[in-house]
Amino acid sequence: MKDPLGPTGIMEDKINNDVDAGPSSSTGAIKKKKDEKRIKRDQRSWDNLVKNIGSLSYSEKFDYIKEKYTELYLEFRSTVSTLKATEKQMITLQREKDHVKAELAKNILSRSKMESLARELQKQNKEIKDENYNRLKEEEEKRREVASSFTEKLSTLTLLMDENRDKSLHLHEENMNMTNKLSELYDQFQERENRLTNMGRQMDLQKKLSDTQLKKVEVEFETEREIWQKERAMLVANLQRSDETNKVLQENVKSLQEHLDSYQKQYSDFEFTMKRSNQVFDSFKDEMTKMQKANASMEKDRNDWHTRWQNSTQTVLHLTDLQQKGVADLRNAQKKISMLEKLCRKLQVERAAYLQQLKDNKVNPVTPTAPAEEEITSATSSTSSLSLETIVGPFGKEKELIALKKELKKIEDQMKQKAKEKTDSSSIDNLRTVSSASDVESKTNSIKTSTSSLLTSNESSSSNLLVDEVPEKLEQSDSLTDMPDAKEKTGE
Repeated sequence: MKDPLGPTGIMEDKINNDVDAGPSSSTGAIKKKKDEKRIKRDQRSWDNLVKNIGSLSYSEKFDYIKEKYTELYLEFRSTVSTLKATEKQMITLQREKDHVKAELAKNILSRSKMESLARELQKQNKEIKDENYNRLKEEEEKRREVASSFTEKLSTLTLLMDENRDKSLHLHEENMNMTNKLSELYDQFQERENRLTNMGRQMDLQKKLSDTQLKKVEVEFETEREIWQKERAMLVANLQRSDETNKVLQENVKSLQEHLDSYQKQYSDFEFTMKRSNQVFDSFKDEMTKMQKANASMEKDRNDWHTRWQNSTQTVLHLTDLQQKGVADLRNAQKKISMLEKLCRKLQVERAAYLQQLKDNKVNPVTPTAPAEEEITSATSSTSSLSLETIVGPFGKEKELIALKKELKKIEDQMKQKAKEKTDSSSIDNLRTVSSASDVESKTNSIKTSTSSLLTSNESSSSNLLVDEVPEKLEQSDSLTDMPDAKEKTGE
């Protein structure tokens, strides 16, 4: 990093080095004398200690030296602590100095950039001023030529028309008024140039303000730069409009020249043409007033757009706050949903555990009955009647097992149909089917107990095989009854 202070900082360092390096011999001798006097006055010096100790005993000398040593040690410790603190302060100051140097370098770079931009703007303003000045010169030369030609023609006309001297004097007065009006217009134009220069100064002040804001946030820099570009575009548009007005003025000058040519042809219409030229100047004044009004309206529009931009930024900040609040509410809702899902799963696990405990204890859960349960109860009653009838014959137990198989198949078919219907029904129907499934489980458990009691009395191998097949069917029916619980979980 280069030293931003430049040659001034280097000169100050040289001066300080010269002052430090070149003390005179007289000042050195004076310092030595002062040091000797200070040592003599100091009571802790060796000579003063020897004088003070001379009249004391050995133990008193030892105590006195011990006290002085402790004092010196404590002073040494305090000086060491202060030295460490000063070193820390020096380190922090050095860091701050480096940080300040870096910021100063950044400020210098930004200042150089803004100076280049200001120079470009000054060049553009100078070019515009030169163009306006040249146009004014051309207009003045044309006006002088017209005035000279007009005076020549008047001189020729005075020779021919001595009778109309009064009229010529009146016309001369009107010409003087015209010159005064033109001078007034020129003054107004100069005032407008001064206003433009003031506007340029205001723009420079606005740029400086924007520079201070640009150092804080890059986003503000971009926004201010856009505003500056818009204002520059507005100024360019105003300059274009002023060029258009100058063109209109040139056209008016041409029309005046045409009127003068017509005056050469017909002097009788001279007064009419002068009135018309006055009307043209009045229209020019009206146009100037209109331009001033247009500038005022444009300034009002600029202020309105600025206020709208501020309002839009405030609304954007408000919307971002609302969005953050909505995101926080959504996260809280998601957390609550996850907690509810966990609770539902725990409740389902507890419910399954309770049902399993009821099954283990062979206790039927108390639930409302359904039409499917009536069919199952009728089937179980028929099985019990069949079991009583088949016990009488020699192969009654085997027949009863076959009948139980058929009834179990019927129950399985009914459960499958119910499961299909439950997939299309709502969550309320699912809850009802769960209760009916628990009833079916209790009924199947009763069938299991009846079949096991019958199979224990049968001693043949065929009956043993049937006993092995029946529990498999019953396990299948249990799996079908567990289907609604799984569907409830998926639905949740």
